[in-house]
Amino acid sequence: MLLLTSILIVISSSGLLAQKPDKQTPIEVLPIKDISETTNGLMSILKTKLALSDAQSPKITGLLTDFLKSKSGIISLANSNPAEYLSKFGGIQSKLFDGLKTALSGAQYTKFLGLKPKASDSENLLNHLFI
Repeated sequence: MLLLTSILIVISSSGLLAQKPDKQTPIEVLPIKDISETTNGLMSILKTKLALSDAQSPKITGLLTDFLKSKSGIISLANSNPAEYLSKFGGIQSKLFDGLKTALSGAQYTKFLGLKPKASDSENLLNHLFI
């Protein structure tokens, strides 16, 4: 009985060790090839989905441009150091979302948050804003 218990402990503990990754899993992030083009693509989506006014559009465009410039500087961390990427991205995203809260109405901001793509939709341009 003691031998059987010892064997089970060894098997279960080796299984736990096998499940711990040696390094962090890279995060799949869409590349930003051209900030202006990406901003325009995002604005095309947001203008339609959120019914942005002519007064709101330049503010949102500026927020997106600043966000994408900052994000482009950390994208390489998504593969090399995912934890650092997530930490830095959180700050960048928070700044964007704070700006959007003031530039959008409450209903528009709520609708914006509802636009977050599903994890399986990795090609969606809106992923830039959430991952």
